[in-house]
Amino acid sequence: MSRIAISFTGQALTVLVSVLVSLYFTVALGQRTFQVYQLKQEEVRLQGEVMVLELRNRQLSAQRDRLLTDTDIEKVAREELNLVKPGETAVIVLSNRQPAEGREQEAATQSQEEAETAPFWQRLWSWLTAR
Repeated sequence: MSRIAISFTGQALTVLVSVLVSLYFTVALGQRTFQVYQLKQEEVRLQGEVMVLELRNRQLSAQRDRLLTDTDIEKVAREELNLVKPGETAVIVLSNRQPAEGREQEAATQSQEEAETAPFWQRLWSWLTAR
């Protein structure tokens, strides 16, 4: 077997090292450029998210301020909590025209059916609390 001898002159070796170093810096610059691009994309996405959250915050603040007025407090108290002002009479409208005795008997039958179909732990709990 014969050996092939490769000899580099000083100038060729300098050119080879220069090309390798330039290639390394070019690849490193490309990677950094790609990282900067990704960070800019994330920044844009986060700025959009911040804008949405700021809008939601303003909406909630406006809703809070609106709900703190006397008229809205009264509306919530009347509609959701079924409260009345002093001196007013509360009226409950029953849409079912059954006599009261029939409703009581029906409610007792229904509660007995629910008790029979209830899971064991609920029946046990109701038995324990009834004593």
